[in-house]
Amino acid sequence: MLVFRAFPADRRLCVFRYLSQYLARTVKSRKIFTSLFLTYQKPIHPASRETLSRWAKLGLKEAGIDVTQFSSHSYRGASVSAAQTGGASLDEILQTAGWSNTSTFATFYNRPLLNRADLKSYDQAVLGRKRKK
Repeated sequence: MLVFRAFPADRRLCVFRYLSQYLARTVKSRKIFTSLFLTYQKPIHPASRETLSRWAKLGLKEAGIDVTQFSSHSYRGASVSAAQTGGASLDEILQTAGWSNTSTFATFYNRPLLNRADLKSYDQAVLGRKRKK
């Protein structure tokens, strides 16, 4: 199960807002299809794995990420790294990333952890961190 919380600090980054709008705009098609992601050109149908990958890669490209170096699979690693840097707890990172033990995280993202009082939720840690200029 996925949980999306509103991110009022920057509406442009609020997944909850965009997902709510998307669901409202696709309500008619949802009577036919149960998939979350639907194509937007007629005939409308559930988006394939290839289409979702292409959309993700386009999002990476529009964010200024070199898509020759990183693929749509880079989202997981990038968000985990951002969450850890932003102060998410190790338990929440492991749960969100789908890892069962700390050695997976430590092997690929071995960085010092913050004090427990500084820890934030995963989404707050990723979306709330300051960009480097």
